[in-house]
Amino acid sequence: MATECNRKPPLMFLNKQTGEVCRPNCNTYSCPTCGKRKVAILRKAIIKVLTQWKEVRMWTFTLNHNVGTIEEHRAIYQKVWRIFFLNLRRNKALSKNQREVQYIRVWERCKDGYFHCHVFVNQYLNFFNILNLWRAAIVTVTKCDE
Repeated sequence: MATECNRKPPLMFLNKQTGEVCRPNCNTYSCPTCGKRKVAILRKAIIKVLTQWKEVRMWTFTLNHNVGTIEEHRAIYQKVWRIFFLNLRRNKALSKNQREVQYIRVWERCKDGYFHCHVFVNQYLNFFNILNLWRAAIVTVTKCDE
């Protein structure tokens, strides 16, 4: 694994004590060097939180790719997620404890450029309740049934 970023911004910093000239890393996820480092830091932080939870479940949420460009897809996905989670918090069919579920959401880009997300939650929630809430949020945002 390379230790130095090849996509450095055109800035240089001078260490006045040592006289060393340093160039900063780009710090983007798309960089082969910086991205690997950022992902490793993120993974470590997620594992730290998950080990503190008594129970861990994982969901994967997808949205059809027929909603336009990748940018439009991401914007729609974010709106769907916001409505989904708002409805989850308000759903009286779930217990108060279930409505206060803690989660970690990780966006993942597919090979074709579109997104889906993996969500870790700290408790069991009925699959069909979650599926119905997700589908209802999609219908609300896209005004069409998937």
